[in-house]
Amino acid sequence: MDTIFFKDILQFQFEDYIISVNDFRLQTLTKSYPAHYHSHNSLEIHFYESGTGKMIIDDTQYDINPMSLFVTGPFVNHEQIVYTPLLKYFLYLTMNKIGNSNNYLNSLTKIKNIAISNKKNILELFKSIMYEFQNKKIGFEINSECLLKLLIIEILRNKNSDKIMTKELKVDNINYTIEEIFLNDFKTITITKLATKLYTSPRQLQRMLKAKYNKTFSQLKLEAKMNFAKNQLLNSNIKISEISTLCGYSSTEHFCQHFKKYFNITPLKFRKAYQKY
Repeated sequence: MDTIFFKDILQFQFEDYIISVNDFRLQTLTKSYPAHYHSHNSLEIHFYESGTGKMIIDDTQYDINPMSLFVTGPFVNHEQIVYTPLLKYFLYLTMNKIGNSNNYLNSLTKIKNIAISNKKNILELFKSIMYEFQNKKIGFEINSECLLKLLIIEILRNKNSDKIMTKELKVDNINYTIEEIFLNDFKTITITKLATKLYTSPRQLQRMLKAKYNKTFSQLKLEAKMNFAKNQLLNSNIKISEISTLCGYSSTEHFCQHFKKYFNITPLKFRKAYQKY
């Protein structure tokens, strides 16, 4: 088959790297490649769909068989010897680091040879990337970037199949924390306790609640109590005095006053009018 190749077609950011796709091709090799190596920030991914041969990497010989994959990083000598024609996907990447964190992508430049466990997935990813590059339909850059990231992850997973590589994610979970507490801990929560959980001061917390919910701490706590009481009145037969206690009130009278002011109806009348059974 004729060589299908693309030059300098895509650049994207992945973790702390800017990755440039300098060369992506599908070719049939009938001649051997002499030993050579690449610069400090470059690497090649070689995937053989069919054919046989030898890959010599830093004086170590590896068999090339169908579904073999090799990654040759910076300054790694490598040589390809063809026995029978090799149908090969080839990807040349330049990786420029823009951050200082030590993440899993750093190990990509150190790979020399990988025994692939999910060969079909690797092949399908290469075919999908080729399709995107050939057809250039709407959004092909985004699709290609996603597919290349999946390919890199698949390679690293095969290299590190016995490891779980994780990093700490700083997730903004303030809204979730606030809402969970008012949903489940409204009876005992205080503004000081909530501020402590969110590593802020009560004064700053009040500003935060006003900005996020347009309500004060007291309003949100009362809302949580009333919604809980309403649910119990509609869906249970427990006494109103017990609901009052569950809501954190010291007296049933005080609870009924708050409920009537909030819903414009007493708890007893509300239950008689709206209880489901």
